[in-house]
Amino acid sequence: MTIVRTLSLGAVCVLALALALALALSMSRHAYAETTASFSPTADTQIAKSAATTNYGGVTSLKVDGDDPTGSGEDKYALLKFDLSSIPTTATIQSAKLTTNVTNGSWQSYEIYALKKAWSESAATWQSSGTSGAWATAGAKGATDRESTVLGSLSANSAGSATNSLNSSGISKVQSWVQKPSSNYGFVIADTTNDDGIGFDSKEGTSAPKLQVTYTDSSSSPPPSPPSTPIFSDGFERDSDTFVPPWSNGCWGPRGGITTDPSMARKGSQSGRFTVYDGDCTSYPTRALLRWQQHLCEGDERFIGYSMYLPSDFPNPNPGWMNLGQFGYGPPWGYPPIHFSYWGNGSTTAMTVYNQNTVSLGNIPVKLGAWNDLVLHERFSSNSSVGYLEVWKDAKPVTFKNGSTRVYTNTLRTDATGCGSLDLQQYRQGGVWPSPLTVWFDEVKVGSSYTDVAP
Repeated sequence: MTIVRTLSLGAVCVLALALALALALSMSRHAYAETTASFSPTADTQIAKSAATTNYGGVTSLKVDGDDPTGSGEDKYALLKFDLSSIPTTATIQSAKLTTNVTNGSWQSYEIYALKKAWSESAATWQSSGTSGAWATAGAKGATDRESTVLGSLSANSAGSATNSLNSSGISKVQSWVQKPSSNYGFVIADTTNDDGIGFDSKEGTSAPKLQVTYTDSSSSPPPSPPSTPIFSDGFERDSDTFVPPWSNGCWGPRGGITTDPSMARKGSQSGRFTVYDGDCTSYPTRALLRWQQHLCEGDERFIGYSMYLPSDFPNPNPGWMNLGQFGYGPPWGYPPIHFSYWGNGSTTAMTVYNQNTVSLGNIPVKLGAWNDLVLHERFSSNSSVGYLEVWKDAKPVTFKNGSTRVYTNTLRTDATGCGSLDLQQYRQGGVWPSPLTVWFDEVKVGSSYTDVAP
């Protein structure tokens, strides 16, 4: 039943469809249970301009101030590092909060920055990191000492426990430390212009600082979840070659084109046959394309499932590229953030996963003469620390070049001005592949869980 026919049944059906879509959208960010872990510092100290060669690694209380001693205008900063290596590299960070036991409150706030070089609790001073030699600028203020982005603020008006949340940049930084633990050099808390300091217990004090990190993790297995109505689906179960709706638009040539094919089906009685001659699709030769346009937006968490068939005699020219799917592609267009390319090299049958910068993220094996079942799990974002991709091929997780089943990358263009699209297509290098050439797709679905979309 097409969308047009459904709408013709009246307002009741329209309302039911809207409610189903709202429910699916509400589930999209809750595919996995959240875990909260609490970490004490593995190292903390303070550095003081007034005592530039003194190490404070063993003190029980740390202080941050822009005027210490009072009236001097000299700074005192706190350094803290937390070992987050127990968080799975496949985790997605939802929030991060710093809790301190304040011994001296202040009406002023102190900024939190990420350090960029190693330092030693027992040797760091105002002048030296104690591990990597002298700071580029005394007080760890150099461009190679710390980052310039504020990750959050330490605020505490009075003594007692104080919890401060990191901002979105802070969450992204924690995410990057989880993905690459060797890049974690901890925080420096500082403000040059303040004159009312904050004191709090160190890890040697009565109540050590805590970094609370909340995350979700899909691990390597499809998450169990009850089935719900897919947000989008097309099983090509119709006699006429009309595709809009459910698709938004498409492009194909007059000689080949896209048709429903009763001779080939993954499920049901038909599939979609994409046949391309060189020069087909005048706007983007050589191509046959169906597009679900601009429904994949910043922050959306979606599962995309479909099946693909390449015949047993499918050619493998050397060289020669063929794009068989784009995910998250949208304005201002240009190069797609995620796409699957079947590259002819004379022997390998696989699709390479490329990002917007044409960097290979990994390979997906492809069987010829058989249906290939694919499920993608994506968080859509223009931020490469937030967006991620997971892929299952025939119900088995794909391991990427980073050694994980999840790869973090921007899944919308970094300069995105709108939502992204789902493109299924045969888009190939002209004059290299045999012409015509056919591939088949079936059981295309977008949903809120693996169960929603698995072929």
